[in-house]
Amino acid sequence: MHTPDADAGSTPPSGTAVINLSEARLSLSSADGMVEILRGISLAIGAGETVGVLGPSGAGKTSLLMIMAGLESLTSGRIDLAGFDITRMPEDSLAALRRDHVGIVFQAFRLIPSMTAIQNVAVPLELAGRQDAQERAAAALASVGLEHRMTHLPDQLSGGEQQRVAIARAIAPRPRILLADEPTGNLDSGTSERVISTLFEATRAAGAALVLVTHDATLAERCGRVLTIEDGQITDDRMFYEHIEVTLDRPHRRAEITLKGPTAPAPTNMAELQAQGDQAYILKLCRELEDAILHLRFNEMDLGLWVFKSQGDGAAFLAHEAVIATSDHWLAVEMRHYWKRTLKRIDVTSRSLAAFVENGSCFVGLLSEILFAVDRTYMMEGEFEDDERPEAEICLSSANFGGFPMGNDLTRLQTRFLGEPERVAQAQAMIGVPLAAEQADALALVTMILDDIDWDDELRIFMEERASFSPDAMTGMEANLRFAGPETMETRIFGRLTAWQNWIFNRPNAVGQEGALQRYGTGLRGNFDMERV
Repeated sequence: MHTPDADAGSTPPSGTAVINLSEARLSLSSADGMVEILRGISLAIGAGETVGVLGPSGAGKTSLLMIMAGLESLTSGRIDLAGFDITRMPEDSLAALRRDHVGIVFQAFRLIPSMTAIQNVAVPLELAGRQDAQERAAAALASVGLEHRMTHLPDQLSGGEQQRVAIARAIAPRPRILLADEPTGNLDSGTSERVISTLFEATRAAGAALVLVTHDATLAERCGRVLTIEDGQITDDRMFYEHIEVTLDRPHRRAEITLKGPTAPAPTNMAELQAQGDQAYILKLCRELEDAILHLRFNEMDLGLWVFKSQGDGAAFLAHEAVIATSDHWLAVEMRHYWKRTLKRIDVTSRSLAAFVENGSCFVGLLSEILFAVDRTYMMEGEFEDDERPEAEICLSSANFGGFPMGNDLTRLQTRFLGEPERVAQAQAMIGVPLAAEQADALALVTMILDDIDWDDELRIFMEERASFSPDAMTGMEANLRFAGPETMETRIFGRLTAWQNWIFNRPNAVGQEGALQRYGTGLRGNFDMERV
């Protein structure tokens, strides 16, 4: 990592994550000795993310914000801020980094009483030597709706207006990261709503990542991601899209991706679909899935197992799919290409991939391609006690038999049944037929079906095993197995066995001092770096 120059400002290296914590620990002294405030937090926040942080008083929320801002030093671990390792950064360099890339909004407004609104906003810009400080301050105040209050002193402004001045001051330098600690704690509900709307709008306009500490669960859930902190540890970490929810389970090194079926009726023709634009369900779902995949690939490399789930009305999804399935309209063609690319992103992802077909699932048509892309698929069989959702089913469509090929130029079902074309024909004969677990198993569309007695235990064992193996060995094996059949340029890059073997056996996990080959025959397990490439 680079170190920013305190005088010249800082230009960050390229990268997706703007905040990256690795085993971050913070201990502070008290009358009773050292107290551990943060207990080994690992966390990556991408550019443009909005993250709400929840937890009881004393859980470590504000301390987490302070270490992100570089206002508290870690006891151990590492933190990268805007691409820079700030763990042991000199204070002058750290101050320059905060000046250039970090905006902070406190519960207390912290305005200078003797200065007008525009002067308060301009001060940090002037201290940074910005020649356009006044212009940028005025633009920031206008963006929060205070262009008519620029010359007013803080005591001439309401509490909500003062907080909006504080937000303008934070966004005026155009930071990459905005940190807000209970920004509405001193405001009434009506004023709070205006301030929060301003904060989200300003963050979005700046393209910054927002980390919002709050006690208000409703407010936190307006963010795209919600962290829960208890006793200095992250106990829950979820990313929310409109049609997708991602749960990050770092202790078990896995992520759970749940796709949600449509709630609105499908458009009846291409004209209606075009009118919906970028809000069309089948387009938005694909966009959200791609975003989730890219976030996990680049920012969560320790999460070696991804589990795909779905929930919703399968028939409703098929109705949306039907609109673009065969149309030669340019938008339908582009949407099919978009789905083709996104499914290929799953194929080439260097993680262990699984899918759980649960009661209430909507793995139908295009979505069932995910089942044939992953390494293992488990499906619920029969009724589960106290589960009122419809029994698990799979339904195939024409989308599974052409139009969305893998890198080997075969469909995923052709790859699955390589050398057994009759299996593909049997599956194709079932287009449009809802398939319960026994039928799906008979057609070899799933790896295993499990009843209510075995479901939880079998899945737990599978997930624990996958998380314990050498990530390099798993990456090589799975990548090779996903690309059976003809060799193409894509399979030469992503699936050639010899290439993966050469890579695996030159990696520290194999030949390092504590690698598997070095410890072979000693009775000692290899000590693996669990990051996946």
